[in-house]
Amino acid sequence: MYIEGKVVERPQHMLMRVAVGIHKDDIDSVIKTYELTSQSWFTHASPTLLNAGTPKPQGKAKKVVKAQKLWYEVFKSQIETGTPYMLFKDSCNRKSNQKNLGTINSSTLCAEIIEYTSPTETAVCNLASIALPQFVRVKGVSAESQPSKLVGSIGSGNRYFDFDKLAEIIERTLLESYNDFIESRMLYLAFIPRIYYYTMIVNLCACCVGQITLVVTTNLNKTIDVNYYPVETAKMSNRRHRPIGIGVQGLADAFILLGMPYDSPEAQQLNKDIFEAIY
Repeated sequence: MYIEGKVVERPQHMLMRVAVGIHKDDIDSVIKTYELTSQSWFTHASPTLLNAGTPKPQGKAKKVVKAQKLWYEVFKSQIETGTPYMLFKDSCNRKSNQKNLGTINSSTLCAEIIEYTSPTETAVCNLASIALPQFVRVKGVSAESQPSKLVGSIGSGNRYFDFDKLAEIIERTLLESYNDFIESRMLYLAFIPRIYYYTMIVNLCACCVGQITLVVTTNLNKTIDVNYYPVETAKMSNRRHRPIGIGVQGLADAFILLGMPYDSPEAQQLNKDIFEAIY
């Protein structure tokens, strides 16, 4: 991060700030989160990276603009880039499983989650995303001796997907999350692994999907408790419901590394197996 041309924070310092911001004096968890994020197993959402570890990590800025000007800029951007993503209220509510509660009027920042907000509770969501290419390993090679880089499908016949690591990460995270579930539940946080780093493939392979999922869940759960809430309704909702959502990134990359055509039966089965392991 630069301010007026001067370096004020390097990536490793940012990742440590985030880890400490989430886990406080839980040193073991701080170190674990720092190691996994610095090795590109996963990363927190940009709001967390920017604000974690500060006195008030949420509600830092706002800008008022004319609605019509914003609307024109949205159209222009969609024509040029396909973004920002748009949700349509009527379609969302027709497909919602919360129709019995009322009308949904908004979504998360990235438009992938919609939840009902009541007069007393502001819906929040805790999100994470796991980089699947990291779990592709070379057969017959120990974790310590795995190659530092896997690219393309050449040699894919001698590779496999490490479900043990996936399960380990998930289990640890879910256990800690469940211990706090009875008291409360909900907040916005997302882990977005940088799947374009091919070295991540090796890192995730060395760690198992389960282990990573565990860490991700633990971090999401802790964030609910340590987060600063701009409004009391969001705090009440998040601590009451404690919802989390763990997704994946790099599915197509994992298929390529394993030599699986995207629409093949093998790829379809691997997709099912991955989410079964996470669940």
